[in-house]
Amino acid sequence: RLYLLLDQQLHATRLMTIELDNRIEKVHVKDVLIQEIKALRTWCFEKKIAFDLEVDDLTVHSDTKWLGFIVRQILSNAVKYSDVGGEVRITAHMTNEQAVLIIQDEGIGIKSEDLPRVFRKSYTGTIGRETSAATGMGLYLAKQAAESLHILLAIESKEGVGTTVKIAFPKMNDYQKTLGM
Repeated sequence: RLYLLLDQQLHATRLMTIELDNRIEKVHVKDVLIQEIKALRTWCFEKKIAFDLEVDDLTVHSDTKWLGFIVRQILSNAVKYSDVGGEVRITAHMTNEQAVLIIQDEGIGIKSEDLPRVFRKSYTGTIGRETSAATGMGLYLAKQAAESLHILLAIESKEGVGTTVKIAFPKMNDYQKTLGM
């Protein structure tokens, strides 16, 4: 938990100059997912959280480090708010020439009145106030990084059922197709 909080703070500082730190390259989505799941394995073992991956061999053009940060924030929330013995389902596929990554948990979910504000800076929501586990920064920073990379980050949730986060990458434009990117 300390590592994740420190990582969050370091990325918050770097986010102010993200355009100077970007290196857009071909990124294998599955590799990023596996790396981030491995980083959370101790916590997952403690909570007996299982992962179900249905991930196509997707390659996107993005920044590996920042994409990893976004995925880390989503996965750490999925683990944090899941019950012991829960499962996190991850799917990644192409839809209408667009790469889409979906991370879904069976956790406590987000109250409907909190949902429109989860990406606001320092917003912890009802559950965050009750558990003191939330900083109100993870989803805010993930959204800021996603916007800088032209990634759509959307969230759906139902209290008591779980949360689904959709990460939609920019469609490949004709220029990229011509260059074979």
